[in-house]
Amino acid sequence: MPPATSDWALGNDFDWRTFDFDHDMDAVDDALAAILNANTADLEGFRSHGGKIGHLAGAGGSAYRGIEHRRLLRAVNRQPDAR
Repeated sequence: MPPATSDWALGNDFDWRTFDFDHDMDAVDDALAAILNANTADLEGFRSHGGKIGHLAGAGGSAYRGIEHRRLLRAVNRQPDAR
């Protein structure tokens, strides 16, 4: 990872060449969790500022069909599921 990519989050002392996934991952998680992890599905603050989300749901996969997509959107918007 080039320095410009990692310095902003991990500091000047971070060296991607010596990074050890078995021992250093906790430090990275501690540094980035607050800004990268989604800890809530409440989008009201996003919505109240006019935010919009584009979500692409593929039609080719049998594991994720349009009806599940519609139910997800209704749940996020707290609307009853019309059947």
